[in-house]
Amino acid sequence: MEHAAEPRIKIAYSSLPPTLLTPQARHVQLTFLYPSSSIFIWTGTDAAMGPISVGMPGLNGVNVARLQQASGTGEAIDRVMRLLTTRLRRQVFIAGNLPFGGDEAEEETRALLAEIIRLEKEESQSQANGA
Repeated sequence: MEHAAEPRIKIAYSSLPPTLLTPQARHVQLTFLYPSSSIFIWTGTDAAMGPISVGMPGLNGVNVARLQQASGTGEAIDRVMRLLTTRLRRQVFIAGNLPFGGDEAEEETRALLAEIIRLEKEESQSQANGA
């Protein structure tokens, strides 16, 4: 008889230095939920949960839903969710206070996304090596 894989959680954490837009360090935490391929991402400068969104790969692109919405972030969070879900090829949940609005926020968002992708890549390589 075959047994179901034991559920596991692994957490990766990083911190981005302060910027003009965000004078405090921005924290990034990725929670990997095994054996599923789901990933929960939290980012922020404090312990606030913030708005929550989910992106799911689908047959015709990426489906995005906002589970809790903050004012003024709808299109921006949808764009981030589509990008992350497509790049990571996983179901992605994201929460926290995200840097949206203006050119400075675009640069900070790109740095944040690069850090998330770096952490996910490290974890994927770790899993491939049997860690």
